[in-house]
Amino acid sequence: MKIEIAKTEIIHFVGIGGIGMSGLASIMKGKGFKVQGSDISKNNIENVIFDFEKNLIDKIRESDLCITRAGASSLAELSILQIPFIAIPLPTSKDDHQFENANFYKKKECCWIIEQDFFEEEIEQVLRNIFQNKSDLMSKKENLKKLNYQNTWINVNQKLLNIINEN
Repeated sequence: MKIEIAKTEIIHFVGIGGIGMSGLASIMKGKGFKVQGSDISKNNIENVIFDFEKNLIDKIRESDLCITRAGASSLAELSILQIPFIAIPLPTSKDDHQFENANFYKKKECCWIIEQDFFEEEIEQVLRNIFQNKSDLMSKKENLKKLNYQNTWINVNQKLLNIINEN
């Protein structure tokens, strides 16, 4: 079943050169999505791929949505850039930390999570819901903006000063 989406919508894959993300990107490409990705290695998926270099932020900003594993650094970068994402936590990560990382953002209504074992079954419906109901996508983008504002150094420092001054 092909998902109908606008041609301008881009899905960015973090780690597209890896065996897991390259397979997911191939599935999405086959479903008619425009995919791009970043990684340190190349692969054989027809997409816009680029190395981690100075234009990485600009490339990611072009994206409407990102599909990624749930490493803390990747999620923090997407959060700062306010790019809503679908996290696919690596099930073999130590202490299930990737699920915990993703769940932090999900609890704040900033992302979606799909377990790797259910990716092929669930991705079409999740993407259909996202692209047919843009308000959810925009809501997650706004929640990322609010989350980042709450966690700026200015606000963290002010909270610390308030705590110090209370004592």
